[in-house]
Amino acid sequence: MSVSYFRKLNVKGRKAPNMGSLSSANKSAIEVLDRRLLPVTYKDRTAEVPVYIVKSLNEKAIAGMDLINDLGICYDPRVSDFVSAVQEDDDPRVLISTAQEVYMRPMEARPCKLKMSNWDPNDTMVAVDIGSEGVPALFANEGVSTVFDDDKTVFMLKNCSGEELRLPRGYPVGLAQPISQINAVRTDDFLENISTKLPPPMSEERRKQFLNDVNINVPVGQHAAYSELLCKNYDVFSKNPEDLGKASHFQHNIELKKP
Repeated sequence: MSVSYFRKLNVKGRKAPNMGSLSSANKSAIEVLDRRLLPVTYKDRTAEVPVYIVKSLNEKAIAGMDLINDLGICYDPRVSDFVSAVQEDDDPRVLISTAQEVYMRPMEARPCKLKMSNWDPNDTMVAVDIGSEGVPALFANEGVSTVFDDDKTVFMLKNCSGEELRLPRGYPVGLAQPISQINAVRTDDFLENISTKLPPPMSEERRKQFLNDVNINVPVGQHAAYSELLCKNYDVFSKNPEDLGKASHFQHNIELKKP
């Protein structure tokens, strides 16, 4: 916690024992001015956690594993905020963590055993969403998995970094949501939903402007086929640098060849 933010707090807590030193990402020492035990409340839960009061910190405070574990919360990088790992009526997601120590080589994908917290034994299927602020290179496609009697499931994780990854047992890696039923989708309904979302054809004036902007440079004999293909799919092209989106439907792999 930054010293400026600590001074604004109404509660100063009590003196904490020496918890060791701190260092930044570049291995330089961080000056610790004080160590306090402070009560921290998240929703209806309160925990007393050890806090370092440091001289230089860009953020007001940085939450450590003591706080995350004691309050039963997990950092969700999608919303850049903490979410509750305790099952609630309006949000039945629970925290998932490693059920055993995990070791992964660079760019390795492997099945890992995960454990759900506060899990209802009546739920046998789970939707897994992997995301950890502490390990941003840990990746997994969202999917559904079976939950065994010991509140554990096996899910394929991938280390997307160029360095080896070691996670201790009980390390939080994301969230899970119970699945009560899975409804099959008829092919006809699926195709009908897709067809209703197709963009309307371009007007002749818009078509001319579009082809002029594209400036197709292909052999004369192929020009008409290219023009027709591009005009049928005009909605997938960016119109300006601000409307570029993100494809999250598939995991993208770049296969590299050894020299």
